[in-house]
Amino acid sequence: MESIVNISRYTYPAIETTANYERAQASIATIANLIEQEAFVEAETTVSDAQKLVDSLYQLAQENQKAEAEAKTTAHISIAKGEVIVQRAQYLNASQHAPEQFQEAAEQLKRARQELTAGRYEQAQQFAQRAQQTADETVVIAEAAEFRQRAQRELDRRAAAAQQAVDTLKRKLTAQARTQVPQLEARLYELANTAHVKAKTALANKEYEMAVKVSAEGNDYLERAIANTQRITSAKSDLLKAARQIPKAIVIEQTDSILIRIRGNAFAHGSTQLQKEFAPTFEQLARVLRRDGFSRYPVRIEVHTSALGNANVNRNVSMGRADSIKRSFVEERVNPERLTAVGLGETQPIVKDGANKEEQNRRIDIIIKTN
Repeated sequence: MESIVNISRYTYPAIETTANYERAQASIATIANLIEQEAFVEAETTVSDAQKLVDSLYQLAQENQKAEAEAKTTAHISIAKGEVIVQRAQYLNASQHAPEQFQEAAEQLKRARQELTAGRYEQAQQFAQRAQQTADETVVIAEAAEFRQRAQRELDRRAAAAQQAVDTLKRKLTAQARTQVPQLEARLYELANTAHVKAKTALANKEYEMAVKVSAEGNDYLERAIANTQRITSAKSDLLKAARQIPKAIVIEQTDSILIRIRGNAFAHGSTQLQKEFAPTFEQLARVLRRDGFSRYPVRIEVHTSALGNANVNRNVSMGRADSIKRSFVEERVNPERLTAVGLGETQPIVKDGANKEEQNRRIDIIIKTN
């Protein structure tokens, strides 16, 4: 019972000032005194009535605590409503258009907060309600005076925002004009330019919301283009690094691709079967092509021959060699849908004169499209 009394006091501290609290404490003290006197029968008889008093006290504490919480919540809500109306009045420049009423509402709201802090919730609610009424009157007075000024300021703001949006998009487009973005993401970059033209037209027609909207669309196109370009160039950098580790390979960076050139006698004369010593080169190349960052890039396999011998034979042999390389990649688990094999024979020499021209023209070009 003593524990329940303590819980009641913790639940609602003001319970200590009630008669129920005094009676419950007196009953507990009486029982304790009877126990000390070893009057156990009398103590046991008194326990039942005391228990009822304690239970009643606990119930009263809960009810009071609930009522106080409700009163506190009601006061909070009233103050919040008053704050909203006062803020509305402030938004309408009530301090300029209705200074006395606005000041009075603010003072009443301040007093309501003070009463709330002091725990006088009913008084807090009363002051908050007065603040609401005064603030409502203030809003009515200020609204008419503010309307035209506010409308013009809003129009000016929207015009400035639209102008800024259009100018910002133009600056961003200009900044990217000399980067790789227009090349690697030409479609998105063109969409961004088109959006800029539409936004300028909307601005000229004083369609400010449309100008902002279209500028935002253009900015989105441009940001996507930049992000895609960064992803492409980053992946391309990683691919270059990996490709340079491939034995017997020369790596050449191109605008939208990487060319891996393999020279030497990868095939015996007239054969379409890869030489064993070149197996590690193509196995490592296949591992590069399977890597997550590059696993979707299209791959073009070009085989070139020297100009020695019959041109038709050279073309057929180069095609057979290209197919052989493609099969070796497929066996190394490279997706065949990515692979295009082309035999070009002697039709695309890179060196036309010199003692070693035939050796240099005899090559295998693996072109990995990075865009």
